[in-house]
Amino acid sequence: MKNSLRLYVSRGRMLILMLIASYLVYNGVSLLENKSFLINVLGFLNLLLFIPCLAVGIYALFTTKPYLELSPVGIKHKTVMKAPILWNEVASAEIKKKELVIKLKNTISPKRFRFLYRKTAGNSLSKNTVKLNVSQLNIDYPTLNNYLQAKLSSNNN
Repeated sequence: MKNSLRLYVSRGRMLILMLIASYLVYNGVSLLENKSFLINVLGFLNLLLFIPCLAVGIYALFTTKPYLELSPVGIKHKTVMKAPILWNEVASAEIKKKELVIKLKNTISPKRFRFLYRKTAGNSLSKNTVKLNVSQLNIDYPTLNNYLQAKLSSNNN
């Protein structure tokens, strides 16, 4: 088995995101050409919401860093964690509905997570559970499950 399992963003999904965002940005620009104030406001809001989506899609499409890395040290998600969750802190880990659900043995410091995740996942963190969305990643699920089980079983021995 490899030392690390690196998972990258699905380029196909990012292209779809970029196409949709491009269309909606174009739609926003065309709404700005209207003489109605309300339609102009809608066009501006459209631009305000979907230009960042387009930027995120472009960034994700061309980034070379893995979004999720399972290494001999632990589990690290690029957009969620500042520091990895060490294997000796993990009680169990499994894939449920496009989420990697990690149950922890003990409470870990919320400071190890990025600000937005701390604010939105406070309830699950208080229950010693970390849920990572993996729906946008290219994943070979059997390989991921085998890697998780091997790491967890070697850690429990």
